[in-house]
Amino acid sequence: ALLSTIAQVLRMEGSPLNDPQGTAVSRSPATTQFTGLAAKILGNPGALSALAGHHTCARARLQLLRAMVQRERGDVSEEEATARMTEAARVLVVMGRCRVAGGVGEKKKPADSGEAEEAEEDPEPTPMWEPVLDRMLTDEGADEMRDEVAAVLDQHALLAGSFKKFGFEGSCGV
Repeated sequence: ALLSTIAQVLRMEGSPLNDPQGTAVSRSPATTQFTGLAAKILGNPGALSALAGHHTCARARLQLLRAMVQRERGDVSEEEATARMTEAARVLVVMGRCRVAGGVGEKKKPADSGEAEEAEEDPEPTPMWEPVLDRMLTDEGADEMRDEVAAVLDQHALLAGSFKKFGFEGSCGV
């Protein structure tokens, strides 16, 4: 339910990710509403932790690949498949950025030593949404994220194409 909720928020009017590349981020009531809803969902530590977790990101990736395979097979309309693919790619980009902003996968240096090789991975990194949303609401940041969404779609299209070619449709749950 959380995954579909954040996907709906990211596709709503006012989301900078809906606009074409090079479009300035508007300061409209729709953008204010988008920002408020995104902040309300992502501001909940439990929801953010679940959304930025490995399993939810894997689920979004699976939805993206499933939509691509279904489009290739002709199971769904081109328009519906494109909408689902774009939604999933946006979620992957935003949640991936929240994970990275919170230090997921980074090594922490011990306080008394500058040696990185002795550092251990932080057992409980905390995802952060504020820097991600702040960056999305700038013209450069929105363009950067739009580029990243397009790159995610391109990368996964290659993978989804191999499913059909090599007969791995079952691994995407389709």
